[in-house]
Amino acid sequence: MITLKGVTVAKERNFKIGKKNYNLFSEFHYEDSQQNLIVEQVLEMKFSQNRLTYEIKKFGTLETQLKIIPFLIDIFECTELECEEFKFKLTNNSKVSRAKEVLEETYSKLNKLQHIFKYLNIPINANVGEFGKNFNNQLIFLIKIFYDRDLEHIEVPDAVTFMDMYFGDLRIAVLNDSGKEIKIKNAFSKEVAEMRVVACTENIEVHTPVSIYILMSSKLMHNVINFNEVIVKQSFDKVAPFKDNMVFGKTNEFCLECIKAFDISGRIEFLSVAEYVYQKYDYISDEDYNSIVIFINKCQIEYRINGKLSEESIERLMNIKCIHNNIYGVLFSVNTLLGSKVEARYMLNKMPQEERNYFITLPIYEIYKK
Repeated sequence: MITLKGVTVAKERNFKIGKKNYNLFSEFHYEDSQQNLIVEQVLEMKFSQNRLTYEIKKFGTLETQLKIIPFLIDIFECTELECEEFKFKLTNNSKVSRAKEVLEETYSKLNKLQHIFKYLNIPINANVGEFGKNFNNQLIFLIKIFYDRDLEHIEVPDAVTFMDMYFGDLRIAVLNDSGKEIKIKNAFSKEVAEMRVVACTENIEVHTPVSIYILMSSKLMHNVINFNEVIVKQSFDKVAPFKDNMVFGKTNEFCLECIKAFDISGRIEFLSVAEYVYQKYDYISDEDYNSIVIFINKCQIEYRINGKLSEESIERLMNIKCIHNNIYGVLFSVNTLLGSKVEARYMLNKMPQEERNYFITLPIYEIYKK
């Protein structure tokens, strides 16, 4: 024999509050005359006679919060709620009025947050996660910076630099622009993409403008929610990213950071950016060192995307292997891409210690390890 203790029905429900209707996904649970609702998987409501207790278990997404907070406000405004399973009437008192005020304050913050998400290019359905101990501070911090433009009590570096900040589980990349009144900006805004840095050395008077994104590392890029590949690509359209050796080195380092970011995150847009930038290089020949560096790195991207190399790429790598038979770094990279394990290991061990330590930090080493 089985005794049915309770029943739960989960579905999209229509809730009537006064003259308003809400369609929300909810789980209705009935047990021992206790009626419970879990709305949009974040809001838990318990109904007992004319009393209502509720708890927002987690933030979830901004999209969800913008649904459930007005829903609660209207319940406390109209003091009633009706759906197909039950009808509820709330006793109106000072606690109800105070709860409504608190919810209205929360809703005001959420509307400000929606503007901030739009500026930072964060989708409102991005999962923010739980309410951590710093959650409220993070929310106030975002509102002060991006809505109120208040930086009076915020410590930021004096240098122009990329940095990150958190909102729940979301990691956001921003730029600290020390030369402007408003210092903190969306790292992937059109305004930032128009900014340039200058590649030069102390001994060279030539100053070549390059994309500001060469300052960004894979550690910062790999899991930021607001990364925008279109904006990054456009920033390289208005510069000559391989104009001279100094710029070549900086641009190549950035592309390698993009490949590293892919290896950490698996996000294909990082490979797309690196491939797009490398296409701006005018290939000279298989004898030219810079040309083969670019080609080897393009082969790395091809291998990561397709899991193998084309016959054309293999043929060119074989040719490079014959031409540059005394450069350990080139031979290590080529043999790794060709799957020649013994030769790759041999070339790695032949490198001077300093060079070997450097190659271990490169994306090609990830392919070698596998």
